[in-house]
Amino acid sequence: TKILADKGFKCNPVDPCVMNKTMGGNQLTVALFVDDILATSVDAEALTWLIDELKEEFDDVKGSINDDFSYLGMHVVNDSRGSGQVHVSMEGYEAELMRYAEVTGVRKTPAANHLFKTGSSQLLSRAELAHFHTLVAKLLYLTLRTRPQVGVAVAYLTTRVTCGNKDDMRKLERVLQYIN
Repeated sequence: TKILADKGFKCNPVDPCVMNKTMGGNQLTVALFVDDILATSVDAEALTWLIDELKEEFDDVKGSINDDFSYLGMHVVNDSRGSGQVHVSMEGYEAELMRYAEVTGVRKTPAANHLFKTGSSQLLSRAELAHFHTLVAKLLYLTLRTRPQVGVAVAYLTTRVTCGNKDDMRKLERVLQYIN
């Protein structure tokens, strides 16, 4: 952030992880997430300048200027020459999540009518609860980006990450099967 500020970028007042700079009358915007940066501009020269500047500051900078790229598990296609739309999907993230969770089977809906009933089944062990928590966090990330239809079920499951039981695990598995 300091290096970008030294290069003339200003933090967005709403989100300090978004920084802007005007170059040649065009805006150059960067979104920061830990050590990943997404930069956008209508001016390819501004993007090239940014990549070169970052390469001077850091040893391991990889940068490219594409209308079809991946960022934080999202596949982004900017159809600026056609419809002018940007398409975001997460098929790769979903496939990796299915492998990680060892999901088999499919469901037509993400939740059954007993979603909000906590049940009285056996509590998850510490290891199971950690795995449950990880899966719910991965689903929350997916939900907020490309799968809002599982939002209600995932929101409920987030309330169970510290006290989950076997019934909650089955509810989680159902959401995963729906995505599968």
